[in-house]
Amino acid sequence: MGLRMTSWDIPGVEPPPGQEHITIRYNVVSASYFDVMGIPVVSGRPFTNEDRVESEPVAIISEITARRYWPDETPLGRTIQRAGTEESYRIVGVAQDTKVWWMGETWLSTVWGDRGGLRGARRRPWPYLCKEIGKELGMSAVFQRPHPPQPGGYPHSSSTADC
Repeated sequence: MGLRMTSWDIPGVEPPPGQEHITIRYNVVSASYFDVMGIPVVSGRPFTNEDRVESEPVAIISEITARRYWPDETPLGRTIQRAGTEESYRIVGVAQDTKVWWMGETWLSTVWGDRGGLRGARRRPWPYLCKEIGKELGMSAVFQRPHPPQPGGYPHSSSTADC
């Protein structure tokens, strides 16, 4: 995962006092990510293979992001922009909140961008391989079971780290 904190501008939403932009966790994923990881898209749609470089850039946000920035309305069809760039994404889906590093972490706002819509992005077959291998090994249970923190603060499982 290329998870990182990224600055965003959201039309109609003011950044927190003392900040120029809104900081939200960001990850670029493949079209199969939500299916492979067992994260339901609860509103809108997941990424598809039609989300390509030549199509409109799209994003999926977490439920907490939707509640925080669009508390009384749907975020679907709204746009978010990476601060300091011309990169603007139309929100096409809302995914169930999920924890990334360990079960005790605080829910964080997250934006997922589609790897297929990024210029110069290489399409990698590993999500599909992991899904098929994971089915054979019964790994969906591994993805869903809580892992205790390890020394250094983060859980680690070499069986799922590359997926």
